[in-house]
Amino acid sequence: MKFGSVRSRVFFFLLVLCSAFACGTKKNIESPVVKQEVKPEWMMSRPVNGAYYIGIGSCSKISQPLDYQTIAQKNAFNDLASGIKVNVQGSTFLNSLEINKNFSEEFISSINTTTNESLENYEIAGQWEDKNEFWIYYRLSKAEYARQKAEKKNNALSKAFDFYQRGLELEKKTEINAAVNQYLRAIISIKEYWNENNDFLSDGGSIPLDKTIYSAILRNVSGLSLAPESNSIILNADNQYKQDLSVLTLYQGKMAKSISFTYSYPKKAYSRPKLVTSDDVGNAVISIDHADPAKKSATVDLKVDLESFIPKDLDRSICVGLLSAATLSTRTVSIQIDLPSFWIDSSEKAEDGISSARLLADGMTAALLNQGFKAANKASDATYHVFIDAMAGKASQNQGFFMSYLNANIQLTNTKTGEKVYSNTLSNVKGVQLNPKAAADDAYKKAKEKIETDLVGDLINSIF
Repeated sequence: MKFGSVRSRVFFFLLVLCSAFACGTKKNIESPVVKQEVKPEWMMSRPVNGAYYIGIGSCSKISQPLDYQTIAQKNAFNDLASGIKVNVQGSTFLNSLEINKNFSEEFISSINTTTNESLENYEIAGQWEDKNEFWIYYRLSKAEYARQKAEKKNNALSKAFDFYQRGLELEKKTEINAAVNQYLRAIISIKEYWNENNDFLSDGGSIPLDKTIYSAILRNVSGLSLAPESNSIILNADNQYKQDLSVLTLYQGKMAKSISFTYSYPKKAYSRPKLVTSDDVGNAVISIDHADPAKKSATVDLKVDLESFIPKDLDRSICVGLLSAATLSTRTVSIQIDLPSFWIDSSEKAEDGISSARLLADGMTAALLNQGFKAANKASDATYHVFIDAMAGKASQNQGFFMSYLNANIQLTNTKTGEKVYSNTLSNVKGVQLNPKAAADDAYKKAKEKIETDLVGDLINSIF
């Protein structure tokens, strides 16, 4: 009985202990401990740390529910980048007088933007969010940034120096177009550092690499010159008003191959300047034809072409800015046009037997003289011979009026060679009057107007 009593007491004690534990556990489930989110210190007060660049960004989840994280990250990145922005100052390449005037403020600003976009190895130092906002905190080690930047810059400067060296070798061989190509690649490859000091240690000592390359660009482009074989040309009937002109392209007095230049001169119809490129020995041939005979003192204008130096795969606006300070060689060649003389014969008749004398011939003579051409004293002295064969048909009567139809053929021949240069016809030019003679005269008057307004211009165009 005693033994059973002890066992009963132990059982009772264990039962009480289990009940107490179960009750305690049930109480914790019903009333959990909730930890309140507290805004971190970096949100309340911007961190100050001499070892790091700091960037903090945020975005509202309410206004941007889909991409609030991306926007906040971008804001933090921009904040980080703004802390390491380098202003253009001192005697840097970009701040030099001859460079700065060729680029807009937007372009200068874009260099810093490019620099910012190259930031790497920044880290997330913290982020926080609730149902309304998302915040993120970036930091970038100043020492690591300086190391990475120095390494990247050294690589860029070495690459630029290699381009520069190739350019020098090409320049020695007077392959100027190819040399400028290499110099442009050199200077643009370090565009990110134009607002910094860019001294580079070469075998010959330390050089300001960007300024040295830029000087080479200007030296090459400005050192080119154009040398036409003659300072004047004469266009006349003997050369059929066409003349070829040889032009040498030179660099510092030596032949330079593959140099492009434009040439233009007054023509009867507007045309853009033509582009030509010198051959492998530095020679180009240009053709002068269809010159405007009305221009008494015309010139052929030659100019080295700026666009030809710009590689297709480089930013054109930057290249133009770099090349703008160069002096492009120009030359002029005078054009003397020896206007021809004319002798005009005509047969101007009517089927009614009524002659209209030289109405058409006199009209053409006046029109040619008005254009500056000369009338020869005799046929053998003329450069060109014009013959007009015209006939006004027999007049027919209709309702009290007489109508006569005129047909004419105009031939232009080179007096010296006998070559037929121009031929044209007038067909069915109608004259209407009260009698046959007046009708034929009216047809001739209308034919004369057509010759003066239309045919003389065509005739001149056939010569020039």
